[in-house]
Amino acid sequence: MSQTAEILRLTPAAAELPEWESKIDLIRRTVAAGATADELELFFHQARRAGLDPLAKQIYFVKRQGKGVIQVGIDGLRLIADRTGQYAGSDDADFSATNDRGFPSAAKVVVYKMVAGQRCPFSATARWDEYYPGDSQGFQWKRMPHAMLSKCAEALALRKAFPADMSGLYVHEEMEQAGSNEIPSSLQVAAPAPMAPVPSVTVVSVPAAPMPVAEPVRAPEPVLQGQDLVQAAQEAFADRGNIPTSGDGKQAFGYVPMRWPLPKMFAEPATESQNKMSRGKARERMLDLDELDIVRKLVLEAYGLEDERSKASMSLFIDWLMNADDDTLDRASAAAEAQPRPELELN
Repeated sequence: MSQTAEILRLTPAAAELPEWESKIDLIRRTVAAGATADELELFFHQARRAGLDPLAKQIYFVKRQGKGVIQVGIDGLRLIADRTGQYAGSDDADFSATNDRGFPSAAKVVVYKMVAGQRCPFSATARWDEYYPGDSQGFQWKRMPHAMLSKCAEALALRKAFPADMSGLYVHEEMEQAGSNEIPSSLQVAAPAPMAPVPSVTVVSVPAAPMPVAEPVRAPEPVLQGQDLVQAAQEAFADRGNIPTSGDGKQAFGYVPMRWPLPKMFAEPATESQNKMSRGKARERMLDLDELDIVRKLVLEAYGLEDERSKASMSLFIDWLMNADDDTLDRASAAAEAQPRPELELN
């Protein structure tokens, strides 16, 4: 059995999981080039667990010091936090005094999480000396020192606030110094332990034991279809406590959400951090901000939802903005432009 076929065999509900699941060969050749079978299996496990798309470069695999390392983008960590329904935004980074080379010596970021109805802060500090990768690899660090160091601090704070969802996930900026430092063991695929030497023994003749009776050959597992396939897909998500229900499979201009929000999020208002994130991602994707409200309304209608500005609807829209391809964005923009505009009253 080929490497790809074996991975697919371990995913019986692949048809109900994210679209990238059907493109494992492409990911193996591109995003995870050079990965061994064990490293590839670990990479896919982390992608499914986090609900991130390798083809959108939200999570990717690299080789460092000959070892496989799994990395994510800072937007990927923010998206994971937002999907929990407990993310309550973050403060801008607070920087310490500059060092002797004119770079910030440290950055501190505070991330907020709703705990028992209270907005609780989780802070973390990243120090320049611990993360700067050196002059030979630090071009971006010298060009944008505050942005690079603040990403490290924010990633630290997000993992501290959401350990169950982000354990073992590191952003690229945190790992650039790994050329000279040890790679965290949580990111590596453990090599098999060497076999212990076999002690010398004295051979003693014993009567031959009777041959064991061969076990009957097991029938092949049935191919899942219809409702059985849907049930298998639900079980695949059950360990996340987020079983896809009414939203499963719904598309907005061709994009299917990788996770449907938790039911409680539909009863909670959208946060200001979500509003800022949606506007920021719209600018990055070159989407006209004047049409943002119309596009959001059309996307949510495609999911069978009203634009009620709930935490769930904003989470779905942010997911769409981050992951929809250019063709999907173009079709959504064209649909928004075709919407009738209220006529202006002439004085």
